[in-house]
Amino acid sequence: MKKDELKEILSSYNWIKIDKFNPKDLTDINSPMDLYNKLEKHHTEETNFLINKCRELAKELLNYMERA
Repeated sequence: MKKDELKEILSSYNWIKIDKFNPKDLTDINSPMDLYNKLEKHHTEETNFLINKCRELAKELLNYMERA
């Protein structure tokens, strides 16, 4: 991972490539369960993105430690 990308992770949330949940974008909500499902889908996408980023960082750290 490039140095600029690492600095961005430390200084902002712009590196998170999952759109924020927008409550105004609920045109297809017909029941509370629809809302729950939409929120759950968003949280799953966000969580998977963050887990993958953590794995990427851990791999780089392991590679660095093995070279040292």
